[in-house]
Amino acid sequence: PKTPKPRRIEIYMASRSLYVPDNSRPIAIEGELKKYKNKLSGYCKRYFLIWGEILEYYHSKADLGKKWPKWLSLECADIVPKRTKDIKISSGLQDLYIRFDSETQKQNWLEEFWKAIARANLAIKTNTLI
Repeated sequence: PKTPKPRRIEIYMASRSLYVPDNSRPIAIEGELKKYKNKLSGYCKRYFLIWGEILEYYHSKADLGKKWPKWLSLECADIVPKRTKDIKISSGLQDLYIRFDSETQKQNWLEEFWKAIARANLAIKTNTLI
């Protein structure tokens, strides 16, 4: 069973966009993935989740609801599958490089990325929040 997302009502600014956590949206997928940090550190484990059209990530699952997440709106994101277990997510403001443990895990996450983008596009066309 999925871990319920902690209730949050904070509003804060990040990447010059207003980010309002919306706990009414169900978590589509969550889990530990590897995010590229830099040449020295390489890939580091981070806890990721998708809800609505937002990709959030934390240092670890223990930080969920306790620390501010880093986040990326998938609304205008370009998702580029790379090598066998890697993808690049580009939002225009930042690029994330993510590595999966298996091809199956990668396909499951890619499916949720595409659904999140579709939800965002539908919300824009109908001028509603999903």
